[in-house]
Amino acid sequence: MPAPWKALRALAAPPEESPGHRRALRLVGLAIVVVFAAFGVAEVDLRRLGASLAAAQPGLLLLAALANVANLVFHAYRWAAVVRPRGVRVRTADVLAATTAGFAVGIAVPARAGDLVRAHLLARRAGLGRSFVLASAALDYVVGTASLVPLVALLAVATPLPSWARDALGVTAVASAGGAVALFALRPPRDGAP
Repeated sequence: MPAPWKALRALAAPPEESPGHRRALRLVGLAIVVVFAAFGVAEVDLRRLGASLAAAQPGLLLLAALANVANLVFHAYRWAAVVRPRGVRVRTADVLAATTAGFAVGIAVPARAGDLVRAHLLARRAGLGRSFVLASAALDYVVGTASLVPLVALLAVATPLPSWARDALGVTAVASAGGAVALFALRPPRDGAP
């Protein structure tokens, strides 16, 4: 094996972590989330937010919160269906916990950092490889986007969409079709060979 390849593999191998090292990483991660959350809160007019919440109907607010929880559960079940390695049982509760944490981080930290967090947490809880779980998160994203296209197309039939929305729907449909073709081409062989 060439020396550069060995060096890259050594970088990819997880180092032995001490409890202090793990704690320090968690504190750094928490600090990053707090900094981004502070930037987000600085852009929010808290008086208008308070007035909006005071004027909201509690029943509808509760219904919206329950719909959000149902969305998280549905998303977790969909991802659990995608993450199914042979010989490993992935608990839905672990997938739900990782999904919820990922969405929480994604609210405060940009650039899809929540997907990295949910993949890391599920890999740790289920004892799976991080690259495998990250690939399954990408696959879950493709499946979610592909399932959204027909729903938006039905909406377009019911109500006229602006031209930018029709263009975005077309681009998303083409990207989803490309993702589906790639998934079909890259699927594992049926004989069980790696």
